[in-house]
Amino acid sequence: MNCETCKAKLPTLHKRLLRVNSALYSLGLELWTSVPYARIDAALEANGFIAPTYGAGTTQDRTHEEVGDGKWLTLSLYRHESGRYEVTAYVN
Repeated sequence: MNCETCKAKLPTLHKRLLRVNSALYSLGLELWTSVPYARIDAALEANGFIAPTYGAGTTQDRTHEEVGDGKWLTLSLYRHESGRYEVTAYVN
């Protein structure tokens, strides 16, 4: 598949899924003082997916949002007693 405007070859959906899930997995390797929505959005957009709207600064426990190409972002948050967040996210 080629880009309509620049004629560059686009990665396959499979490769884009591998890349975005690798980036999202790395977010779960550390604890965050706030939910890293900007990093999640950047990972999605860099791989051709649409960043969802999470609501006004919400810190819901679970989110399931469509991100394009028939794929969905699943995001789970756990707030530790220290106030830091553990993030588990993937696109499927």
